[in-house]
Amino acid sequence: MNKNTKNNRAFQRLLGLLILAVIMMLTMGCKNSTNGTKTVTADISVPAITAVANPMQFGPVSAYTGWDDNFPYSDVTYTLILSQGGAAKITVNSTTATTISATGQPDGVYTITQTFYYKGNPISGGSRSVAIMITSNAFGIGAGMAVSEDDFSPSSLTALTLSLSKKL
Repeated sequence: MNKNTKNNRAFQRLLGLLILAVIMMLTMGCKNSTNGTKTVTADISVPAITAVANPMQFGPVSAYTGWDDNFPYSDVTYTLILSQGGAAKITVNSTTATTISATGQPDGVYTITQTFYYKGNPISGGSRSVAIMITSNAFGIGAGMAVSEDDFSPSSLTALTLSLSKKL
């Protein structure tokens, strides 16, 4: 047997194995051992807001920590709602502004709620709120923040961890 005949047989065996592999992939499907899914997570840290200012500054989501390649900050937004007695008075979206003002609101006790969204969907546990006084078109800087419109115990907008997960 000459050298060309040996190489030809080896090539035919290799070609046969490749054809068999292709047939198996087509009939069984191309799946890896995890069925093509992997869960990735990220914890995004949102800092506390403890001081009253006018307007209240909440900052851009890009300033928070914990972002990575799987969870870019551009996928997360938030809304700020100033309400009184459960009725929304002002709504601000973080894509257009990162502050909320008391200007134009009558004196009284209000609630500021910040709610976070991942790709337009609310993030579980991603909301915080605090009561605040408005006096003469300004948030009551001397009055501080309170637990709610009915409970004037001192409070703040506590730090928040946004736990994100998705399947790849």
